[in-house]
Amino acid sequence: MANENINNITNDCHIVWLDSHIETDRRSQDIRGRIRQLGRGCLETFVNPDQCIDDITTELIEKKVFLIISNSFGQAIVPLIYELPQIQAIYIYCRDQKAAEIWSKSIVKVSGIFTKPKELLQKLSDDVDVYNKDNNIPMSIFHLSERDKTLQNLSKESVTSIWYRLILRVLRLMVKYGNAKADMITACQASYHDNNAQKRKINDFEKDYSTTRAVWWYTYDSFLYRLLNKALRTQDMEIIFKFRFFINDLQNEIEKLYHEYLNNYSFQSNHHFTVYRSQVLSMTELEHLQQNINELISMNSFLSATLNSEVAALYSIPGDQLNESSALQSVYFIIDVYNFGKETTPFAFVEHPSYNPDEKEVLLFNRYYFESFVSRKTW
Repeated sequence: MANENINNITNDCHIVWLDSHIETDRRSQDIRGRIRQLGRGCLETFVNPDQCIDDITTELIEKKVFLIISNSFGQAIVPLIYELPQIQAIYIYCRDQKAAEIWSKSIVKVSGIFTKPKELLQKLSDDVDVYNKDNNIPMSIFHLSERDKTLQNLSKESVTSIWYRLILRVLRLMVKYGNAKADMITACQASYHDNNAQKRKINDFEKDYSTTRAVWWYTYDSFLYRLLNKALRTQDMEIIFKFRFFINDLQNEIEKLYHEYLNNYSFQSNHHFTVYRSQVLSMTELEHLQQNINELISMNSFLSATLNSEVAALYSIPGDQLNESSALQSVYFIIDVYNFGKETTPFAFVEHPSYNPDEKEVLLFNRYYFESFVSRKTW
């Protein structure tokens, strides 16, 4: 096995390549170099299928794996592992496309069969970019059938949903522990030590940040949004703890804006609104949603949505790029928010404090539950 770190720790995508000739074939060596230049994730190469499977099922169990595999290995290996949740997409790289089509046509995670390096690289790059879009937020399901159960009798997924919310509440009590702002800045500098553009933004944050500008910094396309969302997405508690002061400031500003909104609309009864959001999900995640219709979905992060459906549509992937057999799927969320009051989990219209005022953005607190209704439609 060879391990090549081709990106910084802000990327949790792993490209795994299994091919018995990868160390000796000149064309494969050239592709490896070009993948390195793309800088899309950590590339690991294998010539031994047992070692490859072992790595995917142990070391990479919490990662997002994009698997390149030869036809000779693929026919035996892919049916054994394609359902693993860490595998996002599979790329068959071979010389005999027709032979690969015979055994792979029913496997939905196969993103394509490639005989030309350029086509493989383009598809791989596109898919990893789609996954790495910063608006991808993980979800957990709370099963309504379990709402009267004790904690020890809940399913693992329902427990995870509750545990995550409790952790974020506890963090707010730990803001004064140590030098919270310095801890976060040190972590950000370490993550972007070789990125001068982001290092300048980190310096700007250190000098100019104030507690009243948390929303502005969260909506600004920079290191802060990317690192915080990655920490929340992967539920990396060590990193989340280092962001405790900013998470607290962001929650405080959302709460302040929410109460201002309530005061302005206190005279209206049954007030409600609709927001929209586009997000890319793996086929596995989409199927999980479809299997849990009418259950409660918990978004494990601050949820950014928009009042403008056309703005949300701009962030979706067109139907001609992702069809129903694609390993990744573009999902368009329509979220109705109603029956809210002083005791409701806060949200905030952030058009004015946002870095992007034209997007009519709404930030929903990370303690919201949504009831799930799913339909399939090509946009």
